[in-house]
Amino acid sequence: MTKREERLHSAYSGMVIETGHVWTALDLVGGLPCLDFSNTAGGHTKIREVERIPTFQDAVNWALFAEILSGSEARSIGQAARAKPGAAERQLEDMHVFREALQRTVAAIAGGQPSAAKDFTKVRSVITEAVGIAEIARADEAFLWTADRAAPGLGTVLSRVALSAHDMFTREKPSQLRICERCTWLFIDRTKNQKRRYCRQDACGAKARSERFYERHREA
Repeated sequence: MTKREERLHSAYSGMVIETGHVWTALDLVGGLPCLDFSNTAGGHTKIREVERIPTFQDAVNWALFAEILSGSEARSIGQAARAKPGAAERQLEDMHVFREALQRTVAAIAGGQPSAAKDFTKVRSVITEAVGIAEIARADEAFLWTADRAAPGLGTVLSRVALSAHDMFTREKPSQLRICERCTWLFIDRTKNQKRRYCRQDACGAKARSERFYERHREA
């Protein structure tokens, strides 16, 4: 194990680390970039035991796949991270803290519970900072906030995720925020009857069906 791997395993003791995770459309089930970012941690249980962005480059790769960054922006930010690895690691820590505070805040809303003051304060402070440096652009259907269009930097991914959270809190209905009944992944329920229960029917949904099938036949 290299020294870098030893540091990763020390930082994420007790977690499953997926360095270099290959992102697919199945990772983007949240319906919003900020929820997809929250879902970069956690497996198919109620324990957030899987870490898919253990390095700054993993976060950049996710942002590129999620179309938060363009290809040229991702390359520029990657170069900046290699030039300033300490700053990149600190930025990654900030991403993780925001991600977990956001996950707990939205999960509380989805469960009809009050958000923890500490978590909401953290989420609000990061959003406020992002809005403070953001520009507003006109799109076909709405005005959109964006950050660092002229000069992306190490903080660009977090800023753009935070702006997505800003849009969620100002535009989306709280009643549509959901947390998967099996795992900790979050999503916007835009189905017609708004009765979506699982992040993915082919994952958590399938496992829930298998468990119900097993229980019925065990009791028979």
